[in-house]
Amino acid sequence: SVDEDIPPLSFPESNLVSKYAEPTVYYTAAWALNRASVALTVAESKRGPYKEFALAHQLTAAQASAESLPVSLIDRREAGKSFFRCSESFYDFICTVESVYLANLTLKMMLAHAGGSLCSAINNGVVNNKEIREKFAELAETATIDDEEQRNDIFAFLMERYVNMRGRWFVKIMKGQQGVKNILDNAATRKKVASAVACSQAAAAARKDTDDSAARDATTSSTEQ
Repeated sequence: SVDEDIPPLSFPESNLVSKYAEPTVYYTAAWALNRASVALTVAESKRGPYKEFALAHQLTAAQASAESLPVSLIDRREAGKSFFRCSESFYDFICTVESVYLANLTLKMMLAHAGGSLCSAINNGVVNNKEIREKFAELAETATIDDEEQRNDIFAFLMERYVNMRGRWFVKIMKGQQGVKNILDNAATRKKVASAVACSQAAAAARKDTDDSAARDATTSSTEQ
């Protein structure tokens, strides 16, 4: 079957986020948490738990600096406004998610998902992974969110925002895999790889408005949102 030709997803036990990337990942985590604090795409009557979760994992600028969190990118872009900073536990959780993407954004996986569905497959794997769900449940408990449906909805909401913000970078990783040039030179696989890259580019273009909006939102203070 087709599924038998697709390698299983990898779920690394270690944190794969490089020190260089930490400020960007922290920025993304804080931005996603900010979006949860307002949850504009959620029915107003259901926004309460989203805000509770966000506030339970929000830090002040002083707290984040005191805990030596990688806030350098936020500090540079804040420009007198008041950006969200997230707790170390929430940041660590996002690093876990980022590590799953990094472990699976490989040429082998890109070829297996030549239809351009790799990011979607990874996201589905993340939200359905038992260990990751348990880690998120612990974060939800901090916010006293015990209802499983609410917890799952908040989890899905945050993962969607995370992928929207990081999507174009993930596409760059796929396009920059070592050895792509050699494989493209192989006539037997050229068409398959070109299709995967084209689909990735199309997905990136489709997300452009969302990403640009995300970047603008990220430069707006939480009080203004």
